[in-house]
Amino acid sequence: MNGANERERLAEIRNLRIRWLLLFGFLFLGFISGMQSVDWLPLIVMVLTGVAAELTCRNSQVYDKVGARVVTVTRVLDCAISVGLNFLPTFRNDNLWLATVPLLMLEATTRRHTKRLASMTAVVLAVAFAEYQLHAISPSRFLELGAVITATGVVAYLLIGMATREEKLHQHDRRFSAMISCSSALAGSRDLISMLSQILKVAVEEVGGDSGYVMVVDEDDSSLLNTEVAYGGQGEFDLPKTLPVGEGLSGYVVEMSQPIAMRNRDLQPVECDGLHLGVRSVISVPLSSRVLIGARDSGREQTLGALTVIGDPAGAPFGPDEMELLTSMGSLMAVAVSNARMEGRQRTTFLRTLQSLATALEARDDYTRGHSQRVCEVSLMLAEHLGFSTEAIEELRVGTILHDIGKIGVPDSVLNKPGRLTDEEFAVMKSHPVIGYEICKPLMLPDGVLMIIRNHHEKLDGSGYPDRLKGGELPPSLRIVCVADAFDAMSSRRPYRGVMDIDHVFSELSRGAGIQFDPVVVEALRELLPGERMQDCYRQYWNPEEQKAA
Repeated sequence: MNGANERERLAEIRNLRIRWLLLFGFLFLGFISGMQSVDWLPLIVMVLTGVAAELTCRNSQVYDKVGARVVTVTRVLDCAISVGLNFLPTFRNDNLWLATVPLLMLEATTRRHTKRLASMTAVVLAVAFAEYQLHAISPSRFLELGAVITATGVVAYLLIGMATREEKLHQHDRRFSAMISCSSALAGSRDLISMLSQILKVAVEEVGGDSGYVMVVDEDDSSLLNTEVAYGGQGEFDLPKTLPVGEGLSGYVVEMSQPIAMRNRDLQPVECDGLHLGVRSVISVPLSSRVLIGARDSGREQTLGALTVIGDPAGAPFGPDEMELLTSMGSLMAVAVSNARMEGRQRTTFLRTLQSLATALEARDDYTRGHSQRVCEVSLMLAEHLGFSTEAIEELRVGTILHDIGKIGVPDSVLNKPGRLTDEEFAVMKSHPVIGYEICKPLMLPDGVLMIIRNHHEKLDGSGYPDRLKGGELPPSLRIVCVADAFDAMSSRRPYRGVMDIDHVFSELSRGAGIQFDPVVVEALRELLPGERMQDCYRQYWNPEEQKAA
């Protein structure tokens, strides 16, 4: 049950309490006034209809199906009986018909349906006219009854108008606040999924929908839509994973760049993006964003995806107001997607620039050329061997390529010195991790990447630099880089020495295992050593004659 229906159900329960009070009040006043005899049939009918309405309103699922109709029939019978009692000699010339006044007012304040109110008023006036024609009431009583009931109907109609306008103002205010909230989320977050999820949730709840999802055009294949986020008020639900542009509701909306609303009056399953839904209404709106082409060009509209909201099977069909709100929400989502993609392209471009800079930096010296690429390759081999996730492997790839970018701030005289560094020169060399970190920090790179750049010279015992991390403070990816960096430094030629024998390399790594290096990573590296991939990586250092012959 949606929120509007639930509020209506609770209001009906409250009004039925008032009805019972009116009924018992009538009996009490009747006995006080000395009523000698009572025809119990009308009262029994009122009691039975009241019990039926009460039971119907108690169960939300039953109320969704027949509750509104049962309560309306009960109220119509109450009005007809209240006026029709004048046909009975026991009640003739009594003012029992005045009970229709609060009944009409209850209908106006609860249901707010002008047609239903007009029907109830017409029923009351028709019964009164029949009584007048059959001489059950006098002309003066008929005029009095007609005037009061007509005036009550007019007042009730005005109340409905005022309440409806107030409700619309409240709804507009609430939706305006929702738009402000979504705009704030757009301005305050850089996480695309988080932004889309928040806006989608607000959109589904504000229009009284059951669920919804956002499909975005694939950045690499513009003919394909992928579901980016989904939200269901009742929990999990079926949703399309991918969809070709031009197929299904969302695909058609993206292709035509126009919103579409579907209505299903009989609740029979209908096809929507490959799903078969038993719903009353579905709306899908495009995520359209204006793309600037030039300084003098206002740009063109680009459709980046579609927002689709599925209506509540028990709720009212979506209308123009819901379409307008979802279109606005779709525009916000389009801005979020466009900004995220633009920022991603800028980050990728800058990252590639830095990678090129790192490669050029290493090219200053034949001894360090290819160091970052080899550290990257060894780290990836270790990560794959140890079962790292795809995300962690990608962080390793980026972090290792950039791990020595800070050496751009180290003078050549220190970087390429053939002999042992002095304490002052070593202090300058030790500054390169922090320099690299400060260069890459504005890129908004993942924390794991920035940690590799800053902390690839840390040691398990805490004697490393610059932050003297130790033990559990070193995450698995950083432990891999520390081993891979040291392994490459010893396995390749340096200005101050030649290539170390591989047995000597592992002797040094084993001596540092548990103190400087993670023993598990060292052992994993030993297992990878005979592999063709590792041999290819260091062929120029381990088998230079073979490389020359090739």
